[in-house]
Amino acid sequence: MPKEIIDLIEKPEACPKCGQALAEIQYGTPVMNAQLIQGLAAGTVKLGGCCTTGNDPQYYCKDCGKYYRVSSKRSSDAP
Repeated sequence: MPKEIIDLIEKPEACPKCGQALAEIQYGTPVMNAQLIQGLAAGTVKLGGCCTTGNDPQYYCKDCGKYYRVSSKRSSDAP
């Protein structure tokens, strides 16, 4: 699990920090088919492993190394 996961309100079109394309993180046991292999090679997909916490990141920027997740709760909403 990454040290820092940045919460966002909606799915980003690009990395909010550097503006580069994000990879979607896929969890579970991967089915290695041509589409997944192509996504891994292109950097549009990143494998996240088979164990999840329910609070895992959904996107990764390979350029700046930041992890993101879409969260319905903003940090300002926290008690």
